Amino acid sequence: MNIIPPALCAVVLLLLLIDLRLLRRAKCGLVVLAYDNIGAPPRNCRRKDLWTGEKQFRRQLAWLMRTDFKFISARDLLTGAAPTQSVLLAFRGGYENFYINALPALKELKIPALVFLYADGIGKYDFWRDAPKTGPWQNMLTAEQIKEMKKTGLISFGSCGLCDIDLAAAAPEIAANQISESALRLKNLHRIAPDFFAWPAATASPSQSARLAAAAAYKFIFRAGGTVNALPLKNKFIDVIAVSGSAGALKFRNKVLGKEGGLK
Repeated sequence: MNIIPPALCAVVLLLLLIDLRLLRRAKCGLVVLAYDNIGAPPRNCRRKDLWTGEKQFRRQLAWLMRTDFKFISARDLLTGAAPTQSVLLAFRGGYENFYINALPALKELKIPALVFLYADGIGKYDFWRDAPKTGPWQNMLTAEQIKEMKKTGLISFGSCGLCDIDLAAAAPEIAANQISESALRLKNLHRIAPDFFAWPAATASPSQSARLAAAAAYKFIFRAGGTVNALPLKNKFIDVIAVSGSAGALKFRNKVLGKEGGLK
């Protein structure tokens, strides 16, 4: 009986591991990483899972840059130019802490991003939240900050609706108004084309009428599916991976970089 030398077995095993790694990456198409707040959670904050520290955010950018991922902009989706193994950074809500804590790193590294805005919150604060239950209200981006970021050529904008309400539980006419009115305001007041829409955080499972309204008003719909899309894009629905907080950091490691991503 022939016995395979241990050295040959080791070589075969190594080749299999390399093949599995390449297979995982070959199947990886577009990865959309969704953040909420960037920075340190405010005092008395009860939703720390919605925050990503500045240092952690920069580490994640560095890890992605060391891999084969290519950062793309939202405009690349419009042209169909998103390559395999690409990543799009998305920020939900349009909080001012993005401008203060995330934008400097993105400008320094020349990394594009997509920011989803609540049209009713621009220049105000997230008044729709129950502050006693979740923590202090947060300032939202101002019209001036949005205009400044558009000039960088790195930041694109989309909509989360007028404010964060559950569009699945809302009456059909209210849900439709939230979706269509937000598109009109962003277009007419801020010169933002109605291309990208992300379901508000409170909407876990959109109703059929809300889905139809969103599809009629926007070109691309982002939903919290937590999967990685294969390319080319065959429809306008895109799943995202939420990576805010400690649980999100674990998703970032397991779903995006994998065990071979070099994280310790």
